[in-house]
Amino acid sequence: IDSTLIQALYSGWFAKQGGGASLADMIIASLVIFAPLFWFSFMSAMGVAVGEITSAFSMGTYNMSEQAARKGANVIKSAIRKISSKRKTDFGKVKKDK
Repeated sequence: IDSTLIQALYSGWFAKQGGGASLADMIIASLVIFAPLFWFSFMSAMGVAVGEITSAFSMGTYNMSEQAARKGANVIKSAIRKISSKRKTDFGKVKKDK
């Protein structure tokens, strides 16, 4: 294909070829240009679609983890409040565990 493309640069090359050969060469040249263009466009669109799907999955798990973190923080806060309120009711006396 490379040698054919190089020969096509010369002005008299198409005149030497017959009508059918020139048409076939133009079809092949268009396939060399448009087939990869179509392929890369298709693969780019698929990549965007897969990226959107994985983004949706990751956002779903992010929200779940954020909710779990808030729950855990609330449990710890309530435990600290219980401990601090218990110590306040003892009028500053700290009980020693045996």
